[in-house]
Amino acid sequence: MSEVKLTQQEQDELNAEVLESLKDYLPKLYSGLEYIQEKCHNNQVEQVDAALIDALEGIKWVIDVMVVLHPEAINYGQVNEVLTNLLDAMENNDKGTLGDVIEYELLDMVKEWQGKVCE
Repeated sequence: MSEVKLTQQEQDELNAEVLESLKDYLPKLYSGLEYIQEKCHNNQVEQVDAALIDALEGIKWVIDVMVVLHPEAINYGQVNEVLTNLLDAMENNDKGTLGDVIEYELLDMVKEWQGKVCE
């Protein structure tokens, strides 16, 4: 497989496009998490499971992008703690706790990312 080489200008343009995508996506992720949190507290399990998979894929993409473009904006300890709490709630099939982790931890983290990326 051959290596693709980009000029600095091409790399800068690509980074700018990805950053714009990130800025557009973070509010959608926030809204999606609010939706999941609401469904958790209303015990609407079917909607929670499907939407949670999408949200987790989105969180992974956001972290992947931020590691490259804004590594200073990520508190790795916080990310690890929140995702561990989320995983524990998922493993225990505890929708109430899952909703709480989203509401009181994950939404705050996404809001913090939005603030740092949109500065």
